[in-house]
Amino acid sequence: MPETFYYLGALLALVGGALSFYFYSVYQGKMFYKQWWMPPVLRMTSDNCSNVIDTPYGRHFNLPNAALGAPLMVLYAALLFLVGNEMISKTVPLSFGVITLFVAVYLIYGLWKINKHCRICYTVHFLNLVIFIMQLI
Repeated sequence: MPETFYYLGALLALVGGALSFYFYSVYQGKMFYKQWWMPPVLRMTSDNCSNVIDTPYGRHFNLPNAALGAPLMVLYAALLFLVGNEMISKTVPLSFGVITLFVAVYLIYGLWKINKHCRICYTVHFLNLVIFIMQLI
């Protein structure tokens, strides 16, 4: 994969981290759902997104997934950036990407099982898939 793809992947990971941060902040009541930088289609206007956290699929290690996802996406971005600068092996973020795909499949299954549909969740998982595919090119 060309170095520019790693930088683009890092940018997409930061977008995913920002979405996770937004999700968690709105859930905690520390941020109003209507932010200028959040596309209207992804804004948390329904209870579906916030209700996801209160299910067995919405928390792991006693923390909401979004609270875990935000720093992990920043870590993913850093790993991709380091590969783009040839400071670490390409297998490190690729391995991280494989893990994110397994987690995404589990969490999307959980969303369907509990019959909740969260556009932010789907978007973050889609970004992880795109980043992973870009690493394979």
